[in-house]
Amino acid sequence: MANLRDFIADKSEPWTDTLKLSRVQVERGSVVFHWLAKGVGFGTATFTKSNGAWFCDTETLGEEFVQQLLVLWLKSCTLDVAGEVANTIDAMREEAE
Repeated sequence: MANLRDFIADKSEPWTDTLKLSRVQVERGSVVFHWLAKGVGFGTATFTKSNGAWFCDTETLGEEFVQQLLVLWLKSCTLDVAGEVANTIDAMREEAE
């Protein structure tokens, strides 16, 4: 293996089947995705907003890898299609006022 980026880019490798999102945390204005994958190891992808633009430190792993992380995160979310959570939060704010 030449380097980790080449390993991730190689579609014959099993990382896509073993990629797991171990946790997502928000800290100091950043969103950090902690991941692990068989044959690759573990790491983070950190999204930070600066001057109105979002930046992602991928630890050199590239766009496809980050897309896979975001897909895993989305699949783990409960989607609020009907807006029920937003409506509940708005109601709680009104009660507090």
